[in-house]
Amino acid sequence: MKVVVDMCQSPLIADGLRTAGHDATHWPIIGPSNALDEEIARWAVEHDAVVPTHDLDFGDLLAASRAKGPSVIIVREEDTMPERVPGPVLQVLAQFNADLATGSLISMTSQSARVRKLPMH
Repeated sequence: MKVVVDMCQSPLIADGLRTAGHDATHWPIIGPSNALDEEIARWAVEHDAVVPTHDLDFGDLLAASRAKGPSVIIVREEDTMPERVPGPVLQVLAQFNADLATGSLISMTSQSARVRKLPMH
């Protein structure tokens, strides 16, 4: 799966996802580190990429725009050490692959995940 890791997360997360076989890139390699969420979302839609982030604004953006994409995974972990985040994100990518492919906002911790289909109403 193609993944663009939001700039608020460590580039090591993209490394971990790549090691597991995903086409993952950290946003600052693609675009400016001061990019707005809208720019990252637009790029992700154009490139059919999922966006893992800690930024709750992505959920607000998707709700306000009623967009059908991109799929976003909001990582709500207390322990955000870069070496610990890829594992739970990989579980979500595998478990909710079909949902992510059709447009979803997933809020997750290492213990649970909540899926909202896009567009949100």
